Amino acid sequence: MIKKGEVFIKTVFASVIAVGLFCAAFVLANNVALSAAVNRSDSIYIAAVSVNIPPEIIPPEGFVKPSLTVYEASTAPDTANTNAMSYIYAAELGAQYIWEVFGVCIDGKVVEMFSTFFPFGTESYWFGRVAESEALINSNEVIFGFTLDAVSGKRIGIYQSVSALLGENDPSLTQEELHKIDEFPNLYVEAEEIAQYEQIAKEYAGRHFNSSNIAAIEFDRASPLRLGREPDGELIVTEYEMFFMASDDSCCVVEIAILMSTKELRRINTLQDDECFTKSGHLSSPH
Repeated sequence: MIKKGEVFIKTVFASVIAVGLFCAAFVLANNVALSAAVNRSDSIYIAAVSVNIPPEIIPPEGFVKPSLTVYEASTAPDTANTNAMSYIYAAELGAQYIWEVFGVCIDGKVVEMFSTFFPFGTESYWFGRVAESEALINSNEVIFGFTLDAVSGKRIGIYQSVSALLGENDPSLTQEELHKIDEFPNLYVEAEEIAQYEQIAKEYAGRHFNSSNIAAIEFDRASPLRLGREPDGELIVTEYEMFFMASDDSCCVVEIAILMSTKELRRINTLQDDECFTKSGHLSSPH
């Protein structure tokens, strides 16, 4: 069952300013400041647990909440979390997350929200998928996706679709050939080149950790992402993604994936949220 709601979110400025201007201002500035207060619509249910408002849900200065069409995918009654924030408010936080990380306004877009509660723990999450229309969501033509803690609004992960970044796969490749990407080894990358991407990863980590400080960052690997075909028919890797692991001062560790060819962010995903941990056992301090 799908619930459908048309949501218009009021601007935080007295005068009417075009959403596109705010997008441009963000791209030019890139430095995000935090606002001192949160404006909320009385029609939106907010979990009663937030006496001290988590910094993740304080909108940055200059952010204008967009007009969104939000759908909630059905959730089984036994997996629902009664303390979770509303799906509409979670979609608003997701729009803010996308704006801060990617510098993109999703005004006029459609957002599908669905939640997951893990019975073996206390975690509960809102997942959001963003597309131009409901039909494109149904056909999996999604532009962005994000994950938030369903109660606190803490940021867990965000991604931009590979198709949106690189276009569609080579139509001559079969599904069997596409699956052969796992047979290709990781790419060796020189230290000087790694250092360039590390600065980019550090920038995106700072946008994700908007309420804490980056404690450390470390290169992990350069993995094949996209295959193509040589004129003689041989399969080759046409795109790699650089993976970094970053930790903040609260010991939250995330994995950051950056396209090697364009140096654009593809995704950020939380690996560890309660203790300092990496596969190599340590993280070097960022410069």
